[in-house]
Amino acid sequence: MFCYNRTEGGDFMPVGVLTNVCAVFIGTFIGGFIKKYYQNILLKNFQKYLGFVQLRLGIISILNVKTLPMVIMAIILGFVIGELCHLYDHVHDIFAFLLDKLPFHIEGNQEEYMHLYLLVVLMFSMSGMGLFGALTEGMSGDASVLISKSVLDFFTAVLFGAALGYAQSLICVPQLLILLACFFLAKAILPFVSATMIADFKACGGVITMITGLTVSKILDVRAMNLVPALILVMPFVGLYAMI
Repeated sequence: MFCYNRTEGGDFMPVGVLTNVCAVFIGTFIGGFIKKYYQNILLKNFQKYLGFVQLRLGIISILNVKTLPMVIMAIILGFVIGELCHLYDHVHDIFAFLLDKLPFHIEGNQEEYMHLYLLVVLMFSMSGMGLFGALTEGMSGDASVLISKSVLDFFTAVLFGAALGYAQSLICVPQLLILLACFFLAKAILPFVSATMIADFKACGGVITMITGLTVSKILDVRAMNLVPALILVMPFVGLYAMI
């Protein structure tokens, strides 16, 4: 276990969050540097492998699920909400606009590029392991989950950086904001959540990670971004279920 990192006021510092973001940022620039030499080789040989790694991480995240019916309900309703709100399209347009304004060069089919780009956004910013790690660090100061994830994310960032180029570095912005939000909200919500709610939140994120992995491997073709509302729904659903 990693030591707890406190400020003088006794609060925990987001060491794991910052480590995870830095791992992705550095990995992206290494991948961008080798892009012109190894892009085709890396994509051909490793994209399916990375997809299956994400699938395995998702399975690990759901092993300790406590209230499976509520997790399934959150996934279904979350996806419906995401579809009705056109969440994928809105996030797609935001990143497409930013990438167009910033000095990044996008090669090939832009729609295929953006589809992979948004999958990588989910992979780094909203995986079950990442969100659970940020919540754990915010509640207890234990950064071990995010430190472990940073090792995998570094190599993943290198490989996808070879496909997406330096533009992948923009993903570090939502990654930092989302993980920091979980970190700082963790202590505020601690009195209102149970171990069951945390476990099921992790499981819900694990399902999204699995679907993302299957999509990266081209086994499924799902707009996984539309599943994100499920992460907001799952804790209230599990809390209401416990009151019945």
